[in-house]
Parts: sequence; structure tokens; C-alpha cells
Amino acid sequence: GMQKNMTDSFTDNDLFTSMRISPANSALAKLQHGDLDIAEENETNEKPLTDSVFQLIKKMDFIEITYPEVSFAVNIHFQGEETKNNAAIIPAVMGRYSPYNELLAGSFYESDSVNKIIVSQSLLKKLKIVLRTENKTELNKKDSTEGFRLVEPETLIGEKIELITAIIDPTAMMSGMMGRQQTQKMPLKDFSTTLEIGGIMEQQMFAGNLFAQNLLIPMHTGQQIPKVDFTNVFDFFGDNESDYSSIYVRVGDPSELTPVRKQIEEMGFSVFALADQLEEFKSIFWILNSILAVIGTIALLVAALGIINTMVMSIMERTREIGVMKSIGGSENEIRSIFFVEAAVIGLLGGIFGLILGWLVTRVANLVMRMNTPMGTTDIDLFYFPGWLILGAIVFSIVISLGAGLYPAIRAARIDPVKALRHD
Repeated sequence: GMQKNMTDSFTDNDLFTSMRISPANSALAKLQHGDLDIAEENETNEKPLTDSVFQLIKKMDFIEITYPEVSFAVNIHFQGEETKNNAAIIPAVMGRYSPYNELLAGSFYESDSVNKIIVSQSLLKKLKIVLRTENKTELNKKDSTEGFRLVEPETLIGEKIELITAIIDPTAMMSGMMGRQQTQKMPLKDFSTTLEIGGIMEQQMFAGNLFAQNLLIPMHTGQQIPKVDFTNVFDFFGDNESDYSSIYVRVGDPSELTPVRKQIEEMGFSVFALADQLEEFKSIFWILNSILAVIGTIALLVAALGIINTMVMSIMERTREIGVMKSIGGSENEIRSIFFVEAAVIGLLGGIFGLILGWLVTRVANLVMRMNTPMGTTDIDLFYFPGWLILGAIVFSIVISLGAGLYPAIRAARIDPVKALRHD
């Protein structure tokens, strides 16, 4: 179940068709590839991501969508509540693809110049708003005491939301240069922009950007919002000659990701695709599956011994009956078949009841997990019962039972009918 959740999340978010380009020796590239020592000095020159490079990448084969990734800090005011978050500038064309094409309420903005934004469940939670859904119909006592409100998602569509960004304050800067300002306060001031909520998206396990996407702004609208022009925090680590800190690239098919990636890496840039991480997750699941297989093998051995014991006891109790059957013409094959069928029935019933019991246990486990899941997160089913697994479990149970019933069946078929008829 966990493995399916992981794979489905990659598929639903189209992570098998997307990648991120950054300068090869940038701090962002090191962080994406697991090198957390971003303070280390670059030994080689960093190749900048200029606009000319972006235009070159844009013309490559197989590329459907590409755009420079830009995010900036905003202070959000909405219905008397306030919180801080990052706003991501995303083109309207991304609304055609997962996870943006299926929103909880409203719709993705239709053009890059509309004054609408997309907010997430997580952001609304920071504003003390809980969405009423099928799985969330009332607030618990803790939420109520902390001032959370339960709101229908559709009622928030069209509501105005205020975004506060920081811009350079020329007056404060001049005062500081002339020595009249003695404080260490940055020469910045607030700028207010009012936009409209156009849609609400469900919080995804993986976001399109390195940082969580809780607030999406159309491309042209976001570019027009006055703000301090730092693409991201990594610009502070050194001189940045790049026009962009990173570029998002999307191809049409997962099979096209590798050739495009190779071509970009040959240009001297770092390419990061979350699809690479799936292989690491699979290796972890392989280890977990191996541990579970060992436990399952022990359980199967115990079960097989139990079946052998049951069948042997059945033979001992029915020795006289076997003698009667053989005395009236029953062959060894027929006797053997009778006990094989009994063993198969034991395996069939054991498999069916085992699946039912297993399913009931998983329902209880999921219920307990969801009761302890933080508010606003998506319900995740930890267990998965595909049709092939259900059928395979039943067939496997029958095969194990037949294997366990082999010795008792052979023993029953070899019973001497004369001795069997004398058996009390």
C-alpha cells in the first residue's frame, strides 16, 4: 500500500515527465542532489542560466513546457488572519496537467494576466480555515478552541486576498546614506496587492517546485507585483550571474525525459528529476519486502505443519473407513485424491478467511492512522488489495495446502485394508 501511494503520487503529479535545471555548481543544485554542505567554496566556475540559455532549451525537441521558476516571500492577509508563505509564479498552461487540473473548488486561472490566484488546503489551514469535505464534516474540540473555522470550499472562490511584498524604500535608503538613520533596519517598505481566489488545490505529497506550492500566481500577474528581486535565498551565497536560479522543463512522455536530460547535462547544467528518487524508494521497499517475506515464510512453515498434523490425525481417525473403501475396490489413486481434495479445501477456506481477516485488520489500522493524522492532510490508505494479489493469495494457499497434504495422502493410500478393517 505504501509503495502504491508513492508510485501513484509520482504518476498523479506527472513527476515522470518533469525536471529542474540549475547551474551545475550552484547551492541549489548541491541541495537537490543531496549535498547539504552549501557553504563549501566552488572550485569551478558556475555556468549561469541566462535568458539565451532558456530560449535555447525552449527550442529543444520533446519539450512541451518550460518556464523560469520564480518564487518570492509574501505576507498574506485574509478574513482577519495573517500568515507568511512563498508565492510561486506558474504559467496558465500548467492548468492542463496534474495536479493542477483537478482542484477541490474553483478552476485554474485561464490566462497569465488575470488577477486570480490558487491557494492550497495547507495555506488555508495556516489562516485557521478548515475545508468541509467528505472526510471532514466537523471540527474537533481542539480546533474549535484555537479559533479554526469549518468552511465550504466553494464559498471561498471569488474572495479577495491581500498579499504584502517587500520593496526598496528610496527614502529610507537616502536617509541611511546621509547618516540620518541610525538603526540597522533594512531600507524596505511594504507593498499591498489584492487578488482574487480562483481555485483551491489539494495538498500534494510532492510539489512541482523544490519548496511547497501553497500559493500560485499567473506568470504575467506575478511579474507585475513589485517586490525585492531575489529569485530565492541561495542568491545570497555568492555573486549570481544567472538570470534564473532554476528552469522547469516538462516533456510529453516519460520515455523522452532521458534524452532531453542528457542533452541539457552536456550543456554543462545540473538536472534534477524527482523520478530519480523513486528508484531509491524502491530499494527501501525491497528491503522491507524481504523482511516481510522472512516473517511470512516462518508463518507458512507453521501453517504447513498444522495442516500436516490435521491430515495425519484425520487418517488415524478414519483408518477403518479407508480399509472399507479399499476392500470394496477403491484404488490407491482414489484414496490419495480424496485427501488431496480435503487439503485443497482447507487451503481454499484458509485463504478466503485469511483475506477477510486481513482486510478487516487493515480497515482498523487505517482508521487509527486517520484519527491521528494532522488536520488538512490527504487520507492515505496504507494497504492495497489488487485483484491479482487476492487471486494469487488463494491459489498460493491451495498450493501450500496440497504440498502439506502430500505425505498424509500417500500414507493413507498405502494403508493395508486387512489391518485397517481390524483397527478399532
